Formats: sequence, structure tokens, C-alpha cells
Amino acid sequence: MAEWLLRRKLCRPALALFFSLFFIMSVAAAYEIIEWQYAVIDGGEAGLEVLGSQGDIWDAQKDMLADTLGALTSLVVFILTRPDKRLKTG
Repeated sequence: MAEWLLRRKLCRPALALFFSLFFIMSVAAAYEIIEWQYAVIDGGEAGLEVLGSQGDIWDAQKDMLADTLGALTSLVVFILTRPDKRLKTG
């Protein structure tokens, strides 16, 4: 996402990084909410099986944290490799 924004020159690098991070966080949160709603609608034991949390009440939060840490890691790698700088020299 950040690379696409920078290649198209749609925003500054800092804004591209923040937008990319918040986009991943929003998609992760939306997925967890949809998963939760499906489990509520399905109800009972079947709903709990869909969640797959296996009794962990913090499963959704842990999933969103893992998504956020993955996004941060990829942004750090992106900053270190700086493909947008290579575009100017290439």
C-alpha cells in the first residue's frame, strides 16, 4: 500500500506509512467484528467453534495485535529498502 501510494505520488512518505498501517489495522478489526457477528448469529457451540478461540477471551485482540506487528515489521523493511528511492535512480 505504501509503495503504491509513493509510486503514484499521491501523498508524502510519512502519510503513506501511516495510511498503510491504519488500513491493515482497520481490515483486521473489521474481520474480527464480522467473525464475531457470524458466531453470534450461528449461536451455541457451533458459534464458538467458528471463532476458534478455544476459550481464550483475548483471541480477537491477539489476532489484531499480530496483524499490527506484522504491518509494522513490513513497514520497517520497506523503510530500510526504500524502493521509492530506487525508482528515481533507475
